[in-house]
Amino acid sequence: MATWIEDIVTALSNLGGAASYENIYREIARIRGEKLPDSWRQIVQREIQAHAGESSGFKGRSIFYSVKGKGGGEWGLLSRREGGIPSTTFSTQQSKSIEDTSDGLKAIRLRNKAWSRDELILALHLYLNSQDAPLSKESREVKELSQFLNQMNHALGGAHSATYRNANGVYMKLMNFRRFDPHYKAEGKVGLTRGNKDEQYVWNKFSSDPKQLAQVAAAIRLAVVDSSSFSDLDVEPDIIEAEEGSVLTKLHRVRERKRGLVEQRKRLALKTHGRLFCEACGFEFSAFYGEIGRGLIDVHHTKPVHTLRAGDKTRLEDLALLCANCHRVVHSSRRWLSVDEVRAAVLLRASTGVI
Repeated sequence: MATWIEDIVTALSNLGGAASYENIYREIARIRGEKLPDSWRQIVQREIQAHAGESSGFKGRSIFYSVKGKGGGEWGLLSRREGGIPSTTFSTQQSKSIEDTSDGLKAIRLRNKAWSRDELILALHLYLNSQDAPLSKESREVKELSQFLNQMNHALGGAHSATYRNANGVYMKLMNFRRFDPHYKAEGKVGLTRGNKDEQYVWNKFSSDPKQLAQVAAAIRLAVVDSSSFSDLDVEPDIIEAEEGSVLTKLHRVRERKRGLVEQRKRLALKTHGRLFCEACGFEFSAFYGEIGRGLIDVHHTKPVHTLRAGDKTRLEDLALLCANCHRVVHSSRRWLSVDEVRAAVLLRASTGVI
C-alpha cells in the first residue's frame, strides 16, 4: 500500500496542486477506497505539517507549503507553486527531494524504465473502461494490471523489480490520462501533469476508437500469455517498433521469419509467375545479380499488427514478397506503411523521372 505522503501528493495533484484540508481528506478517501483508521485525518494533518516549512511541526523535508500562511488551512505542492522555489530558502538537496516526491516515488523513477507503448495502451484501456466508476489504487483491476505488466516485462526479457509497475505506479499512470480527458477537465479538474511523453500520442490515437483499442489490448495480452515464440527474438535496429508496441512487433517478425511459410510463399510465386520479384518496386535479385541472387527475397506479413493473435495460422495470402529496401521502408516509421503505399511512392518517383 502507498504511504500517506504519497497519497497526499496524489490528492493535491488531482486537485490542481493546492486544496483545503477538507478537500484533501475527501480525495484521499476516494483514492484509498477502503475503511480508514479512526485517526486518519490527524495522520494526514500531521504528515502535511511535518513536511511544510511554515509549520511548527516541520521535520526538515519540504514538500508542501501553506497557501494562505500559517493557520490558513490550505496546502499546496511546492513543485506546483507559481514562481517555483526561492533558492535562498531551500537547499539544492531539499529542492531535489521536493521534485522526487511530487512525482511519486523516487525509487520507482530511478529503477524503472519509461512506460512502453504496450503498457500505455493497456493502461488507457483500463482507464476508459472505468470512467463511470473511477478505480482506487487498491482495486482488483489496478492490481491485476500491475501483475500483468510484470508478466509482460518478464516475457520481454526484463529483470524483476519489487517496484516495477506496482499498483501505486499503475494508479498514477491512470491519473496521468486525466489531463487529456475532456470529461474530467470539464469539471475544472486536472490529472497528474508529469508523465510519459508518449501518453498524449496513445490518447489521441486510441481514445476515440474504443473498438480498435480493445482489439490491440486483447492482442497484446494473448501474445504475452503465449510469449514463448518470441521471447528470445531481438527486433533489428532498422525495424521501427509499430504503433501498437514491442509485443506485437515481435509477433509480426516471428510470422515473417517462419522458414516453412517463407519457402511455401516463394514456391507459390515461382509457380504463379516463374520468378521472385518485389511486389512494391518490381526488383528481381536474380535478374540483377545473376545466379548469386537466385531465391533471394524478403517476406512481409501484411495483416495489421493489432489483428494478430498468438496461435493463429498465417495464410500464404497474408504474406507479400518485398526487396530488402522496400521492406525497410515499410517499417521505417511507427505507422507502418502498406505495400500499396510503398508501391504508390515508387510509381510517383518513376513518373517524375527520378527513377
